[in-house]
Amino acid sequence: MKTKKLILSIILILLVISLYIYVYASKSNVKPIGDLHKIFENINQNKNEKVVIIKPENINDDELENLKSLLKSKFSIKDYNIETKNSNDIQCNNYEGLKGNTLILIGNQKNNKAIKCVPWFDTDKKPGDTFKASITLERNVWSDKSDYAVVLSGDEKMAIATLTDFLENPIYYNRNF
Repeated sequence: MKTKKLILSIILILLVISLYIYVYASKSNVKPIGDLHKIFENINQNKNEKVVIIKPENINDDELENLKSLLKSKFSIKDYNIETKNSNDIQCNNYEGLKGNTLILIGNQKNNKAIKCVPWFDTDKKPGDTFKASITLERNVWSDKSDYAVVLSGDEKMAIATLTDFLENPIYYNRNF
């Protein structure tokens, strides 16, 4: 009887420790939207870290040019450190090209396969929603370190323009919205 209680006590202690570690680790990865610019400032190009833009088929590369130009000019990200991928080429269990990079995911779970791989993220409009576009910071699910994914959802073209405007204007920096 004592052995059973001891085993149950140990299991309970391990469960509490695991929960504490999970909560602490997940909180340490969270960044407020006002720190969005820091994600791009901290890209280490010497270690071949990239910005990988994963887009749905309905977005052409011309619509991304302003965003790419801004990343190059404002954050000194070299052209070869910005990569664009079609979401149809993404698999949830394939980490190649996604691990260790900062991602920009454009679209929703219906038109971007990469967003389907972020299980806790729901971009579908609900009754009463009034937003036209949104920008959300998420953890890069393909990475084992503190890499981020910027998810642009809703009206994709408006979301791209909003992200570009947000990164261009320091008035938004270091603010919690």
